[in-house]
Amino acid sequence: MELLTTSDGRPLVVRPAAPSDAPLVIAVVDAVCRERRYMMTERFLPGPEWQEALGMIPRSGWKLLLVAECEGRIVGWCRAFADTVSPFARHTAEVGIGILKPYREIGIGTHLLRQTIQGSREAHLEKLTAAIFAINERALNLFIGRGFRVTGRRYRQFNLDGRYIDELLLERFL
Repeated sequence: MELLTTSDGRPLVVRPAAPSDAPLVIAVVDAVCRERRYMMTERFLPGPEWQEALGMIPRSGWKLLLVAECEGRIVGWCRAFADTVSPFARHTAEVGIGILKPYREIGIGTHLLRQTIQGSREAHLEKLTAAIFAINERALNLFIGRGFRVTGRRYRQFNLDGRYIDELLLERFL
């Protein structure tokens, strides 16, 4: 396991999630969702892809779920779920990432995304995609800094408390 540190010097572990992590991962995802600024849902929704990634049900396709541990607790995640709907898109995976508020801006997202890209390469995927709120400059900078590019914009895609928000579509070839 690679020895990592945050930009402010704290030890950091990035590792694949284990089934025993499920309650903690769900709590972290839920906390970020409840901020109502970064995620496209208000709370964690345990769809089949997440259930597979967390070891709750057998896997039907390639999934990678990494967690970041800092100060003895899970503080973030990055996931890449290969497309299992279309047999013609199994060379792609969608990426999502989130970090608890007190642990942002110290390099955790960079470590998570770097290892997710590496794991996706090792799985012989060819392309990663992501969809983010256009107002999420932190995520946009993170993805662009790791080689993603904006390929589309869905105008007024979300209405959050009466405020319309565009969605940006990003991709990175591996």
